[in-house]
Amino acid sequence: MVFCKNCQSEIEDSKMFLHEGFCKKNIKYCFKCKEKVPIEEYEEHLENHNNNKKEEEKKENKKEEEKENIGIECQYCSLLVDNNEIEEHEKMCGSRTVECEICGQYVQTRLLNQHLNVIHDVGYKDNNNNNFNKEEYNKQKQIEEDEILARKLAEEYNRFDMNNSFRHF
Repeated sequence: MVFCKNCQSEIEDSKMFLHEGFCKKNIKYCFKCKEKVPIEEYEEHLENHNNNKKEEEKKENKKEEEKENIGIECQYCSLLVDNNEIEEHEKMCGSRTVECEICGQYVQTRLLNQHLNVIHDVGYKDNNNNNFNKEEYNKQKQIEEDEILARKLAEEYNRFDMNNSFRHF
């Protein structure tokens, strides 16, 4: 038995002469996957290796992204939310209203600690461990009330406009 340097196969001595002529013209050995590949398919075969490598890299990147997006706890509802969605979630979650357990007033979740501190002097701190500013709280509360009033006025206007629109005959 003789070893063919081209296709990395063991060939009988008596057949080596014929094999070698055919093999060099028609076969290439792929050292990456250890397969014998027809010469006309060899370039495509190598591209497939590169594409497979790119696919593997994409899968690895996706796994890394998934690890990074495991989640952050929402400061309002304690739900675990993906890193790339936490800002939007907290914006929505913080705009929900909850009833104050002390006075029964409905307050946005994001303003509840300020409400308790300013109105009821409970002594909560903000996220930076500072006392809440009463003026800032009152401004936020006024903005919230103005937004509610603007929505109500827009709804009334739309209802009025729908009832009094001209009818074409």
